Amino acid sequence: MIKELIIKMFTSVLMIGILHQCIGHVYIQNTYHINQYKVLRAQAIRTDIGVTRLDCAAECTRDLTCWAVNYNPKDGVCEHVSYGEFPVPESAKFVDAGWYSMAVTAPRDCEDWFNRGIRKSGSYVIQPNLNLPPFHIYCNMADNGWSVIQRRIDGTVSFYDKIWDEYKNGFGDLNGEFWLGNEKIHELVTLNDYKIRFDLHHPNGTWYYSIHENFRISNETENYKAYIGSFLEGTAGAQALSMRNREFSTNDRDNDSNGKVHCAQSLNGGGWWYSRCGATRLNGKYNSEGVLTEQPRSGISWSTDMDKFLNKGEKPSLLQTMISIKRHKKNNS
Repeated sequence: MIKELIIKMFTSVLMIGILHQCIGHVYIQNTYHINQYKVLRAQAIRTDIGVTRLDCAAECTRDLTCWAVNYNPKDGVCEHVSYGEFPVPESAKFVDAGWYSMAVTAPRDCEDWFNRGIRKSGSYVIQPNLNLPPFHIYCNMADNGWSVIQRRIDGTVSFYDKIWDEYKNGFGDLNGEFWLGNEKIHELVTLNDYKIRFDLHHPNGTWYYSIHENFRISNETENYKAYIGSFLEGTAGAQALSMRNREFSTNDRDNDSNGKVHCAQSLNGGGWWYSRCGATRLNGKYNSEGVLTEQPRSGISWSTDMDKFLNKGEKPSLLQTMISIKRHKKNNS
């Protein structure tokens, strides 16, 4: 069966295929197959000997710098190639009998990595759109692989004072605190239906969560407007509905629906989809005491419904948050 699969895999014409064959813990998917007997004109960034075609392609998908491979089956020689243009043009290939070349794409998201057998949470390469370059993302492998777009842990990274371009491109450390970037989030949620999950660590020591269906954001031209569907489940309620149909605002871009106040500035709330400066702002100024303050403004806020968990009438500021997305099985495989 494997031999038949390899024969089908390498044809003499340019084709796009999907290979669903498990080899150990490797699951190869969304692979471009390029002409047989052609090699890419680019310097190899890595060379392995004595490997199979499938393992050659699989190792490439794990490396952000590897966009294609040259493979010689005689000695099992596998060359990883980094090419600056994607898809690779015909002019970049030349004939060399006995060799194959193929451009390999990364998984669409963290759930694809989970399906390849990966169970350890961490930074992985994904490529949601085959027409755009791949990028790194933090994958939370609990519950079959969630793609994390925001994480706050201890206030190491400042969120509240970042400007539009920083939220657009992303900032922070994927192994610590970060915002993935609105461009990447838009790319992720455009081609599939995603649900969104909010994990919230309350100063009372309890973790709460909330999951909504049908999450996406528009492009920059529309100020990354958020679309969010019905509440599915969770212990933190449906406060995320306040984001629905709201445009993204930052300290230097006032796109909120409050005609009198610039919410991101007045609340030290950071970039967010504000509803008239409401209670929800997960990118606000960090407060290690776990309390929202007025002078100066600080705190990471979710909902006034959670105020009852603190004594003396103090409003809580969340100590840790994580926002993640995952394909909604109702409409996606």
